[in-house]
Amino acid sequence: MSAGNFKQLVANKMMANLNRTSQKVFNQASRIVAESKAVQNCLVANKKAMDQFQVGFRAGVAPTEVSSEVMKKHRRELKGFIRRNSKPPPKELTEGLYASILKARRLRFGTTIFYTGVAFDTIKDRIATFHDEFATKELGVEFDRKAFGSVTHFDHGEDGPGAGTFNAATFGVATALDSGIDKTKLMSTVKRNLEAVVAEEYRGQAGVQISKRLYELVASFEQLINPDGTLKAGASFFITALDARGNIDRGATLEKDEVNMILKAVEMSVQEHLSADEYLNFVGSSTLKDKMSKVVLEKFVDNIVAGKNVKKKVNITTNIKGAKLKTSTKTDGNKSVQVKSKIKTPKTPKGKKAVILPGGKGPRRDRAQLSKASLQSFLAILNTQIQRQVAGNMGAPRLENRTGRFLASIKAVDVQTTARGFPSVGYTYEKNPYQVFEATSGSRVSSPERDPRRLIELSIREIAAQNQIGRLFARRI
Repeated sequence: MSAGNFKQLVANKMMANLNRTSQKVFNQASRIVAESKAVQNCLVANKKAMDQFQVGFRAGVAPTEVSSEVMKKHRRELKGFIRRNSKPPPKELTEGLYASILKARRLRFGTTIFYTGVAFDTIKDRIATFHDEFATKELGVEFDRKAFGSVTHFDHGEDGPGAGTFNAATFGVATALDSGIDKTKLMSTVKRNLEAVVAEEYRGQAGVQISKRLYELVASFEQLINPDGTLKAGASFFITALDARGNIDRGATLEKDEVNMILKAVEMSVQEHLSADEYLNFVGSSTLKDKMSKVVLEKFVDNIVAGKNVKKKVNITTNIKGAKLKTSTKTDGNKSVQVKSKIKTPKTPKGKKAVILPGGKGPRRDRAQLSKASLQSFLAILNTQIQRQVAGNMGAPRLENRTGRFLASIKAVDVQTTARGFPSVGYTYEKNPYQVFEATSGSRVSSPERDPRRLIELSIREIAAQNQIGRLFARRI
C-alpha cells in the first residue's frame, strides 16, 4: 500500500480547491483549508467556551486584578458582541450531518452557537479587538494578545469534526472518486473497511461509536463538497475556545488517529475496485515505479556481466533521458572494476519529445494502444491534475490567472481511442468569456499566444508524459 501517495493526492486536491498550485503535505493543506475564506465558521458560546474566554482575558490583563463585577460584565458584553456579529445560519447547517452534531453536542443557534459567516482568522481578530477595547475601557490597561493565546486556543474539533478529520473524509472520498469508481460501490466498501480499521485501534463499544461517527462524516461528503472538488457554501467548522494544553493534546492523538483511519479505509476501498496497474497509475507511485524499473535494469546488468564474479549495485533516476547505470564489480584477483553503461535516447525530430512505451518489441500500433480501463484511469488522473498543471503554465504572454474562474472551469470530459489506437482527450472550459482569446475566434483580442486551447492542450500533454503516455490528441468540446 502506498499510503503516502494517496494521502498526497488528497492534499493536492485540497490545494486545488483553493486554486493554489504549491504542493503541501496533508497537515499543511488541511490547516490552509480550515483557515481559508472558503470555510464560513460558527462560534460556540456555551458555558465551557465562555469560561475559557474569561481564563484568556485574565491572562491578557495580568498582573492587573479583576473584580468579580468586571468579570460578570465581561461575560455579558462578550456574549452580546458575539450575538451582534452573527448571522442567521444557512439551511445547510440545520440539516443532515450538522443537525446530528448540534443535537449530540446540545448546541442551539442563537443561544450557545452562532453562525459568523467569516473565516477563522477573522473570528480570532474580532475577539481580540473586543478584548483590546474592554481592557482599556474597564481597567485602563493594554490587553496582551499573546498572553491570551498562550492559554486559550480557538479549536476546530471540540464541538464538531476536527479540521484534519473533516478534510480526510470529504476530500478523501472526492479524491477516490477521481479514479472513476462508482460512488455506491465505493461507499459500501468504505463502511466495511472503516469498521475493520477502527477495530484494530479501538476495541469494544468505543470503537463502534468512533466508526459510526466517522462514517457519518464520510457518507455526508456530498453535503460538504461539490462534484468538482470545491467546498460547498454551507461548509463550516464549529470554533470553540479551548484550553491550550488540551487542544494540543487532542490534536496530537485523537484527530491524528481519525485522519489515518479514514484515509486508510478509503484507500483500501480504492484498491479493491482497481487492478494493480490501474491503482499504480491512479496514485502515481514513483516509488513503486522505480522499483519496477530497477528490476528491469538489474536483469540488463546481469546479461552484461553474466559468468563473472560480480557484486552489483544498481542506481536509477526517474529522468530516463541520459540516465546512467553503474555497477560495482569484483574480479577473482580482488581488483575493483566498475562497469558503466549509459542509456541513450533516440534522436527525434525537432519539437517532438521521445517517449518510451511499454511492451517491448511488437507492432507500433499495438504498443500505442491503451485499454479501456487505462483510459478511464488516465481521465481520472487528468481531472486531478489538470487545473494545477494549467495554472503552472499560465503567465504572459499566455493567459494570466487573475480570478481563478478560468482554471475552475477546465475539465477533461472523455478519453477516446483513434482509429490508429492513440488516446484522444476531450476537454472543456468556460467559453464565455474566454473563447474570444482563441486564435480562430476573429475577435480583436484573439492571439495564438493567449489561445486557451494551446494552454490546456500543452498541460494535457505534460500530464500524459508524466504518466508514460506518448502520442495523443486533444480536442475542445
